[in-house]
Amino acid sequence: MTARRPVVVALGTVDPALVTGILGDTAEFVAQPGPEDLAVAEGAIVRADTVVDAALLAAGVDALEAGWIAEACTTSLHVHRPVRMKEVRP
Repeated sequence: MTARRPVVVALGTVDPALVTGILGDTAEFVAQPGPEDLAVAEGAIVRADTVVDAALLAAGVDALEAGWIAEACTTSLHVHRPVRMKEVRP
């Protein structure tokens, strides 16, 4: 049995074609995540119009990941390109 690749979820409507080229084979992108996907997600692609609030966090995205997600979103906004989680994680 092979291990599942790290899961990256979409929070909001995210075109998979824009993400999979960046993630390549290093992660599994889930465009329409369910609770199980959120519970195991190691990263997220967040649309600017998506509200990341207590309800979303309660659905499975843990607080530390949410901080990295927020930092990645902010960085992406400033550099005008997608940002990989490894760029913001310690």
